[in-house]
Amino acid sequence: MVMLTAVWMHLDEEERRGAMTHVSALVRDHGLLIVSLRHGPVPEGRRMFDVSAQETIQLARMCGLETVLQLVVPSVQQGNRSAGVMWTRLAFEKRLPRSTWGYSCPENGSLQGHAAIDKSSFALDCICRIVRTAR
Repeated sequence: MVMLTAVWMHLDEEERRGAMTHVSALVRDHGLLIVSLRHGPVPEGRRMFDVSAQETIQLARMCGLETVLQLVVPSVQQGNRSAGVMWTRLAFEKRLPRSTWGYSCPENGSLQGHAAIDKSSFALDCICRIVRTAR
C-alpha cells in the first residue's frame, strides 16, 4: 500500500504527470494507492494547486490503476471546515489483466463470494468499512 496524504495538490500539473508514473511503479499487483486531495482556500505562503479527482483518476488509469473508492468529506479541522475546505479520498488498485488472474472473476469485477480474495482486497474491504461507518 502506498499513501499520498495531503501531498498531491502541492505538485503542479507536469509534476503530477511524472509522479504518477513513479508512484504507480511502487504499487504491487493488487496493491493499493491511497490519495487525499485538499480543496478550498490556499493558506497564505503555501504552494498548492487546484487538483480535481477526475484528473487524478485519469492519470491513475493511464498507469494501470483502477479507482475503487472516491469519497468527498469536509475537513476534520474546525477552522478549515468553516473556511469551506473539503477533502477527496481516492483509492486505486493495481490490477493484472484478467488473463493472468489465478482465479475466475465475474465481468463486473466483484470479488464477493469468491474464496480467492487476496490480502490487498481484504485491506480495501476493511478501509471501505471504516469509511462507511465514519459517515
